Amino acid sequence: MSRHATITQSYQERASLPKTSPVASYLLRLIAAKQTNLCVSADVSTTRELLQLAEEVGDSICMLKTHADIINDFGPRTIQGLKEIAAKKHFLVFEDRKFGDIGSTVQKQFTAGPLQIVRWANIINAHIFPGPAIITALSQAAHDAVTSLNTAVTTSIS
Repeated sequence: MSRHATITQSYQERASLPKTSPVASYLLRLIAAKQTNLCVSADVSTTRELLQLAEEVGDSICMLKTHADIINDFGPRTIQGLKEIAAKKHFLVFEDRKFGDIGSTVQKQFTAGPLQIVRWANIINAHIFPGPAIITALSQAAHDAVTSLNTAVTTSIS
């Protein structure tokens, strides 16, 4: 049995492959630049704990996995603080929401309500049992949010 080509490629080489998505490409380049593939799960219940953890581990990780729905005081201060620390420390934020409903519902869960996940999470996940339409719905919601905010999605590593 032959090995798949990506097994022998560097993260940098994999980031440059034509079929690598922009976020995956950024993550692979980030892993190479920071020389870490660590993702820390932030299973905490307050904004203070979340931001403190992000500050403490940010230099050593490529991704912080959050559970926004268990942060008792989640709000604009949480979002702003997390975005600032992630930008300063160069890591992605992965909201482990596990979306699992019909398209219109997951779009609202992603873009609206108290969590406004589309505004701060770089990566999300979803159950596939609702079918492939869930991916289409989340992708469309992300596209619409970027368009309505009149912003471009940019990735850079200093």
